[in-house]
Amino acid sequence: MVKHTLWPEMNKLYGHPYELMSLCVGKGVMASSCHSLNSESAFIVVWDLKTWKILHQLQHHKSTVNALKYSPDGRYLAAVSKDRSLSVYLAE
Repeated sequence: MVKHTLWPEMNKLYGHPYELMSLCVGKGVMASSCHSLNSESAFIVVWDLKTWKILHQLQHHKSTVNALKYSPDGRYLAAVSKDRSLSVYLAE
C-alpha cells in the first residue's frame, strides 16, 4: 500500500494520544503538543531530531497547548494554552 501514496511514511512519532496541535523546531530538538480536553493529555513532548526519541514530557497546562515557540538563542521554550496560561521552560 505504501508504494501507491504520494508521500510514503518514513517514520512515525508516537507520543500524543490525540491529533497534533502545534510544532516548533529548536536547535536539534522539536516540541509538539496535541488537542486535549483535560490536563492528562495537555502535555508537551520534546523530541531529539537525530534519534526521534522523546527527551522530555512537560506537564503544566490544563487544556490544549495552542502555540509553542523557542527563543532565538534556543535557550527557552514558551507555550500558551487554551486554559489562558503561559509557561516558559529552560531548554536543555
